[in-house]
Amino acid sequence: MKKIYLLALTLMFAVSASSQVRYIDKVFTDVTVTSDVTYGNNFTVITGSPMAVDLKMDIYQPTGDTETERPLIIFCHTGSYLPRYVNNLPTGDKTDSATVEFAKEFAKRGYVVANIAYRQGWNPFGDQNTRTSTILQAVYRSIHDAKTAARYFAQDVANNGNTYKVDTTKIAIGGNGTGGYVAINTVSLTKSSELLIDKFINFDSMPPQPYVAEQVFGNIDGFGGLPNLNKDNWKGHTSDFDFAFTIGGALGDSSWIEAGETPVVCVHGEQDPFAPYNTGIVFVPGTTTSVVEVSGGADIMKKVDALGNNAAYKGKVGGNLSVVLNARDGIDGLYTIKGLLDASGPWEWYDTNFIKANIPNGATIVTNGLASNPNMSKAKAMPYIDTICQYIAPRMAISMGYADDYRLSTDELTVNQLKVYPNPAGSEIVIESESIAKFIKIYDINGKELISVQSTERSNKINIEALKTGTYLIQVETAEGTFTQKVFKS
Repeated sequence: MKKIYLLALTLMFAVSASSQVRYIDKVFTDVTVTSDVTYGNNFTVITGSPMAVDLKMDIYQPTGDTETERPLIIFCHTGSYLPRYVNNLPTGDKTDSATVEFAKEFAKRGYVVANIAYRQGWNPFGDQNTRTSTILQAVYRSIHDAKTAARYFAQDVANNGNTYKVDTTKIAIGGNGTGGYVAINTVSLTKSSELLIDKFINFDSMPPQPYVAEQVFGNIDGFGGLPNLNKDNWKGHTSDFDFAFTIGGALGDSSWIEAGETPVVCVHGEQDPFAPYNTGIVFVPGTTTSVVEVSGGADIMKKVDALGNNAAYKGKVGGNLSVVLNARDGIDGLYTIKGLLDASGPWEWYDTNFIKANIPNGATIVTNGLASNPNMSKAKAMPYIDTICQYIAPRMAISMGYADDYRLSTDELTVNQLKVYPNPAGSEIVIESESIAKFIKIYDINGKELISVQSTERSNKINIEALKTGTYLIQVETAEGTFTQKVFKS
């Protein structure tokens, strides 16, 4: 019986491998990274007085790829617009573990990924006008940097023969945490007038002044402004984006979203303490000091959906994974992460021992990081990263014209005739089978049986609160056979 089961698994794997779709499935096993490529030069204020600095990025490419033109993803890291550790957090750099993993995951699907370091720096300790103005200016600089990165590749095609084999007519932008802010604001801030709504005006000055003035900081594409605050980078080249995704983050104002704009996908924790899931105030991390009102993933996608901006992919991604996720959030393109413990960056992880031993104030930095992600680990993060990429990738590929539709036929949930959710799971897990379940058993990865439940239903809810954080196997016996699904307990 075991031999037959192993043979069946082998056959299923062979079928899955032969049906892989480039830009949706991982068709490459290795990634080649070119580090610290200079993509521009501009003024930073992180040094106090403005200083011109080189802008750097790491470029991820699928190893062994023979395609001569590949779509490009500009990817942006998290960090609250302050450098890693300076922000009193363990993350905030293009070399963060999760940021690197996201870049690898998309490169393995065939994309070229430019993992950019964008300019940081704002004043979280000033009065309300200071906090609001400096954070908005930081966001504005990061938008300029994202567009500079896109134009870098356009000029490389024109001047250097396309060093990285990029199709500059197919560019997406995305990011995790603060990088999500960069991505969604880049594709939504499309008019100068959008900088002049009331909440972006300092009415305490006489006369009232916008927090972000184009004549000072440059226009929305990054050109012009004062010569000691902004540099033109790669003028004459375009920086158009065809798709955007946010993994956390928020938008300056939902009024910026207009019909006909770039298709968007949002991944967001329902109880994210750093960026509101709907619309609300962003606070200085770790305090109750307000900064500015923004709109998070839920409100972004409600408007995107209402305006039809997700029509390119809406309803075109099938398979049980999409059914389960959409049943949880209700809008195609919005993946909601449930639960307080998983609300803020459950895809992040870092080396706590290294930080404590090598970084000034390391113990406090670790404590701050764990406050919003207390059961952080690579084992917890990887299933989130895998699921998030599975959710984004087909919608991105369809929106960019690489597929008409896609059914997640290689998804374990489809193969095993089971729906197991949420995955990762918290205190409870729901197990749905196509046929009535007779027995449900949960094993650890060593094959030890931990839970056994008798059933007469197709849908069963099981309490797993007593299980430790880790990976488990769910086995369901029905009249049609026995099926197995892997789940992670957070």
